[in-house]
Amino acid sequence: MAMTIADMLERTTDAFAAAGQPVRLEYRNARTTKWDVKVISNSSQALLQLAGRVPESKMVKRVSVKGNSAFVEFNDDYVMQEVHRRLAGLPIGGSWFRGKRIVVQFIDPNSTKALHLGHLYEAILGNALAALLEGRGAAVRRTCFVSDVSRSVCEAMAGYEKFGGEATPQERHEKADHMVGRVYAQYAAAYYKQHPAELDNEDPTRRETALVGDEADDYVRRYQAGDRATRDLWLRIRNWVLEGQMATLERLGVRLDTVQYGSDTDDIIAKLLDNGLQRGVLQREPSGAIVYHSGKEEYKTVVMTRPDGFPTEHARQMAQMISVQAVCATEVDRYYTLMGMEWKPAWQLYENILRGCGDGDSPYHDIVAPVCHGMVMVEGSKMKSSLGAVVLADEFIDRVEALREIQALSAATDGRVAVSAIADVVVKSFFLSRRMNKDLGFSWNQVTSAADNPGWEIATAWCAVNSAPGAEVARPPPLDFDVVRTLLFKGFDLERAFNFAASEIDLSLAVKALVRFAVLVNGAVRGQSHGLAIELSRSILHHGMASLGIACDGPAAAAKVAASTAAEAAS
Repeated sequence: MAMTIADMLERTTDAFAAAGQPVRLEYRNARTTKWDVKVISNSSQALLQLAGRVPESKMVKRVSVKGNSAFVEFNDDYVMQEVHRRLAGLPIGGSWFRGKRIVVQFIDPNSTKALHLGHLYEAILGNALAALLEGRGAAVRRTCFVSDVSRSVCEAMAGYEKFGGEATPQERHEKADHMVGRVYAQYAAAYYKQHPAELDNEDPTRRETALVGDEADDYVRRYQAGDRATRDLWLRIRNWVLEGQMATLERLGVRLDTVQYGSDTDDIIAKLLDNGLQRGVLQREPSGAIVYHSGKEEYKTVVMTRPDGFPTEHARQMAQMISVQAVCATEVDRYYTLMGMEWKPAWQLYENILRGCGDGDSPYHDIVAPVCHGMVMVEGSKMKSSLGAVVLADEFIDRVEALREIQALSAATDGRVAVSAIADVVVKSFFLSRRMNKDLGFSWNQVTSAADNPGWEIATAWCAVNSAPGAEVARPPPLDFDVVRTLLFKGFDLERAFNFAASEIDLSLAVKALVRFAVLVNGAVRGQSHGLAIELSRSILHHGMASLGIACDGPAAAAKVAASTAAEAAS
């Protein structure tokens, strides 16, 4: 099998690494550049050895060394072969992730409400991470854990009883999860009115840990007792919410391979509590509540069950962690679990509790890696769904799709690129371009601003390479091969950046690289480039978008487009 440019570049970097020499590659970045790849190293001797190992051939036109750089230029015929490899969607490089088995757990919603901007952010992050790893050759499974039985769920049930009027979502002409979220917020608002001191409590399980004696607690009691009518209402509420949430995820092109439910963890929780009490890790208080005393300032007391024996969210989260230990032992090389920064202290305590309860032989703690992200701050404030102070994901996407600028971009393609696909680029790129380790400041003006949202550059490029053909011209533009080879080598640069972003779990780096390529594409297409340049741009751009789960269904969709593009180019 003939060596590819990717093979040569990989062998080059491996050779420098084996010799303990740092090396950096730069790729042709303009049509006027006289080289294709620049190899930069502090060792001029190693560069000279490289030049000796890569003589002029059918593949390489020339290699020259100047100072701390070696300049490699490839033969035109060979570059054209590589262009057609790229158009056919063939692999263009290696990655540490190739062949790895990876789980990405994300979203983890409650079955009490519609997805809001915070959920949207994590859904986009998790889906993009999964797509990025798939694009590097990993076998990825997407999973989420639905908290479907809790004090909050019983509040939604009580809210439906008080404010729902026994009407179905269809009867109210309301999206199912929106309806449940509305009555849940109404009930929670009444709760906060009676308990105003809890408004500023940042514990995400604060209302789960004590007996209140209200209608929601009555539902907790009846659920525990197995009351048939209560269980029927619980299942109806849960299914309504999940139906709406999954419709939102489908709209985003986010798929889930596995959905776990908190209601299925009762047996695991019972064993966890029994082990913890026997080993002295957990204590039963005089009230009957089972707790863990952390000895830390934050989460001094972790309540595992309420005095009535009802498990809290803490217990159910730990049960979910236990439930995947067998998978980690036999089926997974890495398990990424996404969570908001506010959950990290609790998660670390969960790990301590599980270790103390006797799972020391499990590889879980070595394989599972938390991927933490900041909170979405709307106009500088935190969202509280229990107070109704949220921006719903569906409403936000509707508003983006209605933008005149997006409608105009779609119209310029004669509908080849749908309004929903352009909105997907704009929405996802906005969230992915922010650094995960900081709170995300959200404002509508930032979303719509090309200066603040790189999605507009990407969307413009994607529409440009899918634009409607213009009037027939007497003479098609000649092939500018310098533009084609620049696009090709910037495609290698994009792949390098994606590999690095995957290794660092930093999606913002991948978006920045995609934007750089989009800028190049926009310049090439505006310059009336030959059809081959447009086809190559479309293939590389689509692969980049698919690698972040943007406006497509992932790497499989990218391969399909690549095959279609190759056929068009050949004709």
